[in-house]
Amino acid sequence: MISGDLSVRDVMQTNFVSLKAEMDIYEAIKIIIDKGLMGAPVVEDGKLIGVFSEKDCFRVLANWTFQMSNETGGTVGHYMTTEVVALEAATDFSSVVSKFLSHYYRGLPVVEDGNLVGLISRRDILKTMMKAEDAQRTANYPDAKYGSNVPEIG
Repeated sequence: MISGDLSVRDVMQTNFVSLKAEMDIYEAIKIIIDKGLMGAPVVEDGKLIGVFSEKDCFRVLANWTFQMSNETGGTVGHYMTTEVVALEAATDFSSVVSKFLSHYYRGLPVVEDGNLVGLISRRDILKTMMKAEDAQRTANYPDAKYGSNVPEIG
């Protein structure tokens, strides 16, 4: 069982890529592709002002590839999503799990006093939950009792 004291701050990633609104759109797309990101937060003076997602990248490249638009460039600020759902770093773990279960979010930015301090993803949550499950299972069924004395077959 996961402790009720666990918060987003304990699980979030603090080493992440962020973008600037004035960055060239194609430079930003290249970063997202090269680093295998689902998107990146856009910051100005440490404050979260938007998110530039894979879907935003797709929109830019689809317009160019299929000539659906004459627009072929610009900045991240022109294409980023500005209505961003973010979590406070102090949010308790169970609330975060509920949010991810009830929405399609793959990841969310984490803020503290309006400043971007981290990112949290479904995978971060899964890792934490699995680690707790493994610890509980090991406590209830130690390897010495159930794993190491199993005879080999064949």
